[in-house]
Amino acid sequence: MTDRDPAEQSESMTAIVTTGVGGYERLVITRMPVPVPGDGEVLLQVLAAGINNTDINTRTGWYGDGGWNARPPFPLIQGADACA
Repeated sequence: MTDRDPAEQSESMTAIVTTGVGGYERLVITRMPVPVPGDGEVLLQVLAAGINNTDINTRTGWYGDGGWNARPPFPLIQGADACA
């Protein structure tokens, strides 16, 4: 957490978007609007993020058998292993 004034927050952030099933070419670095938290939510600045097997398996198409393991909708921003 920083002591930065929330009013100084940038209006955009860098994101890596998974655009579909495939190789590294399906990862696109882009700028996106910073999300606006709703009631009862907080906004954290992510300082670093890791890649785990779920991130890789989603991109390579391992998920998606039509059952409980349905393919996620693309494009999406992954990142369950974030450090704030």
